[in-house]
Amino acid sequence: PNQVNFPMEVAFMGDQLVVKEISAEMKLSFFDSEFTKVRMSPALAKGLNMVEISVTRQSFSVVEEGNSNLILGVETNAIDPEWMTPESQKPEFYEHAQTGYLYYPGTDSLNRFSLYPDSWQPKKDKEWVGQALPFVSVLGKGERIAVLPRIGNQVFFYTLDEGSLNPVGESQLFHPERREDLKVDPMEQPFLYPAFTDIKGGGKYFLLEFHTEVPLEVYQELRAKTEDYMNDPEFKNMLKTYRKAKYILVDQEGNQRTISELPVAGAIHYFDKEDVIYIKPEVDEEKDYNVFYRYKILT
Repeated sequence: PNQVNFPMEVAFMGDQLVVKEISAEMKLSFFDSEFTKVRMSPALAKGLNMVEISVTRQSFSVVEEGNSNLILGVETNAIDPEWMTPESQKPEFYEHAQTGYLYYPGTDSLNRFSLYPDSWQPKKDKEWVGQALPFVSVLGKGERIAVLPRIGNQVFFYTLDEGSLNPVGESQLFHPERREDLKVDPMEQPFLYPAFTDIKGGGKYFLLEFHTEVPLEVYQELRAKTEDYMNDPEFKNMLKTYRKAKYILVDQEGNQRTISELPVAGAIHYFDKEDVIYIKPEVDEEKDYNVFYRYKILT
């Protein structure tokens, strides 16, 4: 009774532990300090259409509201099945795909909503750029919330107001190594576009991550060799050579700073409320223990 068969993500909520499962329902389980399961959320998903597993990304955050805690998150499988058909791949998708949610453990209420802002350029222009599923994260204890669509060059800021997100601003994003002129083709491989891949909320800054694109001509040359190019050793080398993680720091006013290279080669796994990043270094052979380097973002 106190188990989660397939745990995917964890977070602390006061003295409780919150665990998200991989299942057709994608529920949250709440454990007390004795590791006894005290509550489960309603089903966050409406069917299992896709599973995204990342060791560095978290899909939900704990937000303080008054004297209560609530869960703010994104669930890609919450999209109504009718909007997951090939015929539904059109701009109207952005109006109907409710991937965001607010869950109140105290009252067991679940509010769903769209995370595609009306001023997000593809939605505004009625342009289909793929699902571009947005990320969401919170700053500090929840004073500011940010929504980041995977496609485009915008981040959007909100406050929490009586169970809904209240828009308070947006910012145009820039990084000297990110090609803003590239047009995304929803039918092509996603690594041909510098899509955003994560957002993490710290204390004063949001940390936005994107990956640089693989040049189209390099990809086409490899694909011309064989249709089974993804199993070709050159495919892995191609991604390692061209697809690099880069970062943008954004405060709640939209002021930005860029990061091109980490102090040590590796991946950022965590960003705490003291604006300290935790980097797991790259290793040639996986060890049976983890080492993390911690670096403070100086203001």
